[in-house]
Amino acid sequence: MSTDQPTHSPLCSRDLPAQFAHLTTAPACLNGLSGAISTRQFLAHVQALAIQLPDKAYAINLCENRYLFTVAFCAVLARGQTNLLPPNKAEQTLLATHSEDSYCLHDDSIAADLPGLDLRATTLLGEADDTPVPKVSNQHIAAICFTSGSTGQSQPIIKTWGTLHAANHHNARFMLAGLEHTAHQIATVPGQHMWGLETTVLMPLVANLILSDAKPFYPADIAKLAAELPGPRVMVSTPIHLRALVNAGIELPSIDLVMSATAPLSTVLAQQVTQAMDARIAEVYGCSEFGSMAVRDTAKTETWTLFDAFQFEPQEDGSCRAYASHIKEEIILGDLVELIGDNQFKLGGRTDDTINIAGKRGSLAELNRVLLQCQGVLDGVVFLPPEKQRLAALVILQPDFSKEQLAQYFRQHIDAAFVPRPMLAVAALPRSDNSKLSKKAVLELYQRTVKPKP
Repeated sequence: MSTDQPTHSPLCSRDLPAQFAHLTTAPACLNGLSGAISTRQFLAHVQALAIQLPDKAYAINLCENRYLFTVAFCAVLARGQTNLLPPNKAEQTLLATHSEDSYCLHDDSIAADLPGLDLRATTLLGEADDTPVPKVSNQHIAAICFTSGSTGQSQPIIKTWGTLHAANHHNARFMLAGLEHTAHQIATVPGQHMWGLETTVLMPLVANLILSDAKPFYPADIAKLAAELPGPRVMVSTPIHLRALVNAGIELPSIDLVMSATAPLSTVLAQQVTQAMDARIAEVYGCSEFGSMAVRDTAKTETWTLFDAFQFEPQEDGSCRAYASHIKEEIILGDLVELIGDNQFKLGGRTDDTINIAGKRGSLAELNRVLLQCQGVLDGVVFLPPEKQRLAALVILQPDFSKEQLAQYFRQHIDAAFVPRPMLAVAALPRSDNSKLSKKAVLELYQRTVKPKP
């Protein structure tokens, strides 16, 4: 690192009197405080928790309330410790994540009997008038995140504060472009995973976004929360949540900006969201290793605009290498990329996405796009079972829509060789908190459904 570069970066860059968060709950650890929370109050809560943390190196941050998760995340940094963010909260996962030098931070019951601090048994009220803004070393390991595990075993990813701080400013500049006034944020995704962490936990630390502790799930809850919050409003979501919201048939308040990631957002769905909520779309492209890298308004274009900190470089084997000014590592992207000039590109599916059925080549991503654009399908996935020569599908259908109608729809939109057989109706898909589907979970559900237990 050159001598003219800062060695530390502030934990928060917001004006201290400005509103930082809106609490829809009244946590006991805040003595029932709710409504508007200023940046100064937030930093006081961070400081009050930091002095209560155990003297360990790692904190497994399991807080469910988004505001308390953010307070805990920042308190861990202020104490010079590292956040561990496991891919899920199952007992086996937590036991594998825990070590002698770690503890759990939580605000609800947890699956494993591990040492830690329950925020419900603490008091986080401190002196707000003279609370300094902590600075954190850019070399400090702020978080160890994990890949989703959707294509295999979940892998740990080390994030330094310097990387997260720089990425935060890039993300805010590109994702929130055109947003002129401070906006209330509505999020349907958790803060523990990279998409939610970047947008709903870290971004409010530097951008004019008011964090909400709510995590509405059902369409009616989302609409109710949006109606209660003054505009402008920014929603952070996923295609699955947006699809359910549009199909709910309820009146939706206007949303100034809808940010979507974790799975491809179709042009049709993007246009439906735009019409239903009078919203502008910002679909974000990224991965757990590098975070967010590019954005597009999917209702208007197929072309992505790359953040200026990143560069893509095509390789001789057809893959694409990505690197960035604020990240030491380089990666080979898992997607086929068609570069357009210096800072734009189109995607052509996953590099491991190609299938060959009856001598014909196809794309699983394209087949799933076709499936999820069918108006009779609430959710579903097309996949190739191991040791099978035909595709299969697990689907959740509208009550008045049959598998025969779905097969007819497929035949109208794809080659007959790629029509899934069987198509199995299920009550729910094993999606993660971040709306992703792992190959393992899909295959396990398939085996249970195609061969039910006696």
